This record gives sequence, C-alpha cells and structure tokens, in this order.
Amino acid sequence: MNPPCPTCDKPGIPIVYGMPGSDLMAAGERGEIAFGGCVIGEVNPDWQCAEGHRWVDPGEVTEARTSN
Repeated sequence: MNPPCPTCDKPGIPIVYGMPGSDLMAAGERGEIAFGGCVIGEVNPDWQCAEGHRWVDPGEVTEARTSN
C-alpha cells in the first residue's frame, strides 16, 4: 500500500530516478509513477502525491544512514 502524503493526505505514488524506458514512460503517463530526474543525491524523495508534494519515506532514510 502506498503511503499517504504527510501534507495533504492524498495517496502517494513512487518516484523513479534515471532515464526511463518505454515501460516506465507508459506508467508515468498512467499516473502510476512520478519522475525524479537523473541527478541523484544522498537522500531523495521516494513519494509524490497528486498535488505535487514530495517526501522521503522515513524508513528508507533510517536504512540508508545505518547501512553506511
């Protein structure tokens, strides 16, 4: 289940980073995923809602920081 937006409570969709292939482009057109671009930093938003709010899954941040 996708998490709700912490700002507006609308459902989130996953954000995908990098150059999308045709399958990902089609999923983006259907509104199943959002595109985050090609520049990836240390901590990047994982989710986006229909209003365009983006947020990081707190569990992902914890895992990334403890695995280094």
